[in-house]
Amino acid sequence: MNRYKLIVAYDGYDFAGWQEQPGDTAVSNSIRNSFKRVFQLPVSMVAASRTDAGVHALGQVIRITTPLAIDPTNLAVALNRSLPSSIIIRHASVAPADFHPQHNVI
Repeated sequence: MNRYKLIVAYDGYDFAGWQEQPGDTAVSNSIRNSFKRVFQLPVSMVAASRTDAGVHALGQVIRITTPLAIDPTNLAVALNRSLPSSIIIRHASVAPADFHPQHNVI
C-alpha cells in the first residue's frame, strides 16, 4: 500500500465538518468520493484533526493509503480537478510508512 501526505484547505460553509456524517456533506466524504471517482480505487484517510460544521481550514494534514502508486503532484492535480471549488489539495507528497498526522505533529 502507498501512503501520501496531503495538505488540504477548505471553506467549511458548505460542510457538516470534516468527519463523515450520515445524511450530511462532510469534507472527508468529498475527498474520498472524488478519489474513487477519479481513480476507481478505494482510499483510507486519517486527518490530523476534525472540524465542526462551517469551520474552515488552511492546512489540514491528512494521510491517505491506497494501492495506487502515482506521482504526488499528479495526485493533487487529479483530485483538485474533481473536488468542489471549496476544497483544494495545496500540497501532496509521499509519506513514510510510519507517518501518522495525529502523532507526527510539531
